[in-house]
Amino acid sequence: MACPPRFGFWIVPILAVVLASCGGKEGNGDEDGEVDGIDDVADGQDVEDDDDVVDETVDDVAVDAVEDVVDEEVVDPCTSPGLHTGTAVLVADPGGEIGADTGGGARLAYGGGVIGLGWSDGREEELGVTNEEVYFQILDPDGTLVGTEVQVSDAALESRPPAVVWAGDRFVSVWGDSRAMPAGNLFLGGVDAAGSLAGAEAQVTTDGVNAMLGGAAWSGSRIGAAWTDNKDSTMDIYFALVGTDGSIDGSITRVQDAAGNSFNASVVWSGSSYYLVWADTAGGAIWEFRIYLAILDASGSVTSGPTMISPSDSDAKMPVAAWSDGVLAVCWEDFRDSGHELYCAGYDASGTETVASAPVSSTAGNVPSAILSPSLVSLASGFGLAWADENGVPGDDEVYFAQLSTSLEVDLGDTPLTVSDGEITAVSLVWTGAGYGVAWVVDDDTTVGEDTLHYMPFLYCE
Repeated sequence: MACPPRFGFWIVPILAVVLASCGGKEGNGDEDGEVDGIDDVADGQDVEDDDDVVDETVDDVAVDAVEDVVDEEVVDPCTSPGLHTGTAVLVADPGGEIGADTGGGARLAYGGGVIGLGWSDGREEELGVTNEEVYFQILDPDGTLVGTEVQVSDAALESRPPAVVWAGDRFVSVWGDSRAMPAGNLFLGGVDAAGSLAGAEAQVTTDGVNAMLGGAAWSGSRIGAAWTDNKDSTMDIYFALVGTDGSIDGSITRVQDAAGNSFNASVVWSGSSYYLVWADTAGGAIWEFRIYLAILDASGSVTSGPTMISPSDSDAKMPVAAWSDGVLAVCWEDFRDSGHELYCAGYDASGTETVASAPVSSTAGNVPSAILSPSLVSLASGFGLAWADENGVPGDDEVYFAQLSTSLEVDLGDTPLTVSDGEITAVSLVWTGAGYGVAWVVDDDTTVGEDTLHYMPFLYCE
């Protein structure tokens, strides 16, 4: 009997299985292997009243068809509207800094019925010498840890926070790595759904100088990876199609080639095109950023952009993007009007703005928020958005959540998910098709450089 599938904490079996044994007389055979009654038929004898015939009537073996099936009812978890949170679990307490000083922290992905969580931390640092590695943990959607964490990278110096995708048969982490300093290149490594390494880590690029990964998306056959590197004198955005073995399909594309610095690329696959968004100083003063958008076809060639999509008179950072039902949503940290809030805007397949940028977060008591690390996911129709916000209480951050329609109307806005102490330095959100999962990194400030990584499932019912 197969066990019922696990879809997280909100689906439960409600009826036991009642099975009846199916018929036949065990051992009903002669020593020569022939069955009584069958021999008689072969000899042409009348077997109508032969007691040796196996009499398997429907009445003897009949079992109610309902009892032959595992009757498992999917219980609607939305018995009441609102936010329903599960139990928060501690995933990692490495005794070192998670995410280093490059941001990103930890990333979630869903596939194969489980959640993959990748991050980098400095637990192996000694005497102040940088040594950060990439680690990975598999979880059930309800937060149950599957096995133990695995170390994906293994080299000197800095393996930066990875992007994580589900690639059909494994999770793939892609990261920037300084192991061959002064060179810095992209590497990747895989972990299967059971939590075992899927092959050795592989080097992706060979000509990098200071590669810092931004984002990645799986197209169904290849990974579209975008990253920052200053190999051509300025910090620009590059893109490549990468196989799960680390091989590059085609050539590397320099997406942004302009004076200034480009960081924090986010990648979306729509089914036919890649959409890249990033923060760039090309349109502003030194270290004052604007958000840019570029569209690439399935071969990785730029078909539109780069185009500035945030206001030209406002500093904007940390963009994230997602695609749902023909709509590209882009959200970012924005400092317009002397505030610091999350703004979101909508675009069609051509990159034309269809929904003007508007704030999703809001301040409490007119105290400016400190927004950090937004994470955006697509639903069947709509989007989920999570971020860290101190909301007027420095050093005491919480994870906040909003659910948006495809027109970016806020169904649930600016709602805290967590109640914790300390500064949250990274947030990652995932949608499983049945509910959300969120991971976050906490620096409690009691010990310098010692962070913890947490995960929690939750569901929003309209």
